[in-house]
Amino acid sequence: MFWYSPCNHKSDKTREIQKNIDVIVNKYINNHYKDNEKPERIEHDGIYKDSERKAEIELSGLFKLIEKLDYSHEIKENAEQYLKAMKSTPAFASKLDGIDDKIIETMDNEIIELINKYGGYVGTLFNFSLYITRKI
Repeated sequence: MFWYSPCNHKSDKTREIQKNIDVIVNKYINNHYKDNEKPERIEHDGIYKDSERKAEIELSGLFKLIEKLDYSHEIKENAEQYLKAMKSTPAFASKLDGIDDKIIETMDNEIIELINKYGGYVGTLFNFSLYITRKI
C-alpha cells in the first residue's frame, strides 16, 4: 500500500507562489462568495498522521504490516497540474463551493498566469510511505 503527503518544506519560490495564489483566491472569495448552492463537503487537509495509516491497515483485519519504507521526492507540476492538485484537497475545494463556476474559471486563469510568470511550474516536496503488507 502506498500513501503520500506534502511536507512543510517548500522552496522560497514555491512559498512566494503560494502566497500570491492565496491573495488571488481570497480576493475572489471576498468579492464573489455567496450562499453555498453546492453540496457541502467536510473540510480536510488530506494529510494523515502516520499512526492513522498504520491503524487503518491493522484495523481492516485484511493485512499484516511487514515493513514500512519512507522517502521524499520533489514533484514539479505545470500550472494546470498544480491547480488541479490544489482543487483536489477538500480544504481548498470547500473554499470554492460558494463561488460561481464562471468566476472560478476567471480565478483559475489568473492563477495559471501567475505560475507561468514564475517559470511555469511549482515544485512541491512530498513524503511517501510504502507499507509492505501480507494478506491475512
